[in-house]
Amino acid sequence: MDPAKAIDEVLALGLAGALKRAGFKKSARTFRRALDGAIQVVNVQASQSNGPAARFTVNLGVYRAEIAALLAPSLPLTTQPKEYQCVVRERIGFLMPKGADHWWEARPHGSIDNERLAGEVADAVLGYGLPWLESNVSIGAIRETLSAHPTLVTAAAAIAAGDLHGGIEIAETVAVARPAAAPKVREWINQMLTAAAGA
Repeated sequence: MDPAKAIDEVLALGLAGALKRAGFKKSARTFRRALDGAIQVVNVQASQSNGPAARFTVNLGVYRAEIAALLAPSLPLTTQPKEYQCVVRERIGFLMPKGADHWWEARPHGSIDNERLAGEVADAVLGYGLPWLESNVSIGAIRETLSAHPTLVTAAAAIAAGDLHGGIEIAETVAVARPAAAPKVREWINQMLTAAAGA
């Protein structure tokens, strides 16, 4: 069995059409949609250890240029972000009822099981993935989603939302928690303060 061909068949039978109808544009196994200043990304990831199997999952992300700009060059300014370049990310399984990583396995190309699987994958993305994407469009919503896990992206989201003080506090927390990264984090803090003073 050709795992790539089997996965692509499942996508063609369900998810690709469903996302096209929802306004997404497809590029390889990545789908993007611009919405209210954000770019929403749906990416289908094949398992690196597939061998003869055809296991895959779905990754979701939302990109906001306003947040990425504060993190350049770590995050690029682009209109075609990869899922891993998004400022907030999630894997579909953690949004599904079991709340755990979830992988599907496509059957050999032409198998009738792939039609059932295609519907299951599309239903999961439309039912759980799209609501998550749509709830993370605004900078404020992204900031809230990220708030449980302080990182520089969380700090940048706070600053992009207009809360410089809150963003600097988050960055200071990151510097304390990650001593090896502290010099770079404090350099970033100084850049944010300098930019704010010159604004």
